[in-house]
This record gives sequence, structure tokens and C-alpha cells, in this order.
Amino acid sequence: MDMKEIAPRVLYSFFIIFTCSLVAMCIFALFAGYRFIAITDLFVLLGLAILTSLAGFIFYSKKELSKRQMLIRNIIHFLLIQGIIFSAAFLVRWIFLHYPGRMVLLVVLVSIVYVVVYTMEGYKTKRLADRLTQKLHDYYDKKEEREDKNQNNDI
Repeated sequence: MDMKEIAPRVLYSFFIIFTCSLVAMCIFALFAGYRFIAITDLFVLLGLAILTSLAGFIFYSKKELSKRQMLIRNIIHFLLIQGIIFSAAFLVRWIFLHYPGRMVLLVVLVSIVYVVVYTMEGYKTKRLADRLTQKLHDYYDKKEEREDKNQNNDI
């Protein structure tokens, strides 16, 4: 993908990531036994949404990527997202090594958010492809009609 395709995708994913992450944070707080979420945690979450959205630039390429290359970039992207989230979670003390259940919960929640964002972006891309395909069909149908009309006028 080129930069013109990546930049709007990153912005679009930011809003989805932040929204899903906010829901995931509430679920994490509920299962981890937290009674409240501090306002500073929301700012951390906002920063994480920005960082993880910017990680979408890993898909930038000047040439078309093969399916294998895209799969490799998806795997790297997923691991990068997990790394960013886990690093921040340790730094702001959302998780601790002596609470492995919380770490597993975080992995699951981050994975769910990743799948939701990936699915929504895929759906948006499919809708765009369908619209472009329909426009092409309409164009060629009109072109055929004009050619048929011109042939009938020649007779």
C-alpha cells in the first residue's frame, strides 16, 4: 500500500482502537478487581491508541505486497502491538509478574481488539472494492450501450 492509502487507514483505525480499548479497559478493570479507572489511565490509553495506530505504517510499501509478505507484516504488527501494550502496562503498573492471570487477560483482550479492528478495516476495504467494481460494471455497460447505439445509427 502506498502512503495515500495508509494514512486514512491509520486515522480510521485510531478511533476504532481507542473505542475498543476503552471497552477492553473496563472489562480488564472488572476482572482484575479494580474499583475505578483513573483519569491518567485514560490518557495512557489515548497515547497507546496513537502509538498502536501509528504501528499501522508497517504496511506501507512502494510496491504491491504478496500474500506471504502481507501475512508476515500482519504477524509483526500483531507482535508489535502486544509489545507496546505490555510495555506500557508494566510501566504504569496495570499488570505485575506475580499476577499471571491478569497478563493472560490482557493478551486475550488485546487480541480481541486486534481482531475487531482488523475485521472492521477488512469490511471497509471490501465495501470500497465492491463500489469500485460496481462503477466499473456501470461504465462498461454504458460503453456497450453507446457502441450498440452507434452501430444501429450506422445501419
